Amino acid sequence: MRTRRTWAPISILLAACGAPGPAAQSPTTTSTPPSAATPAAAAPEPLASPQIQLGAPNHATAFGEPIAFDGIAEGLMWPSLARAFAAKAPGSSRVVLAAPRDARTLDVLRAVWTLREVDVEVQTLGPGNEARPLVLAKRPAKRPDGPTCHAAVFVGSEGKLRVALPGGPVGVQSTAELVSSLAAGARHCSVRWIAVGAETTSEAWGGVFDVAYTVQASYAVGIGRVVLGEPLIRK
Repeated sequence: MRTRRTWAPISILLAACGAPGPAAQSPTTTSTPPSAATPAAAAPEPLASPQIQLGAPNHATAFGEPIAFDGIAEGLMWPSLARAFAAKAPGSSRVVLAAPRDARTLDVLRAVWTLREVDVEVQTLGPGNEARPLVLAKRPAKRPDGPTCHAAVFVGSEGKLRVALPGGPVGVQSTAELVSSLAAGARHCSVRWIAVGAETTSEAWGGVFDVAYTVQASYAVGIGRVVLGEPLIRK
């Protein structure tokens, strides 16, 4: 029974919430909503200088000082990074992290999770070798009223995308299809967050960054937060 391809056009968000799609909407005639289109080009604002730079696996430079990962191997907390931030940027509400495309997604996830009490801007080079910012906002103090939606997207080898749904993971053909489906779902429910992660801990950060940045830059989910998801497989 071949049903996998019908999920994305109907709406990944609605499927993730277990909500029914619009009764009058046909999967074969859904068009890309205006919110999924790329915004008009504007002069880019200068990026802030990174305070933290990721390097080799388990290593980073924080506020000019080299640090190594000193947490539990199976965990995310990076104690030395937390201490450096507390000492060098007390009271700060935002931190800028530079992550090369070939960095391990696990190292990015550890840094962001450790600094989760503030907004984290991750700067990474895009496909055209231009620096791009991905803003991972901290969790809001209050949950939105009414029904909400969320989804988790995982990037595998060769850029393959899978979306975690209650009935099992569903493949998505491209980032453009993902954005279109998210935008369609956002018209029917308030989006809390979209998690983007790697299928394994060894996956390079570049592919995950490209998907997360494209989703955020498209405004497909409105004011919904883009967050990082833990890898499906640890290897």
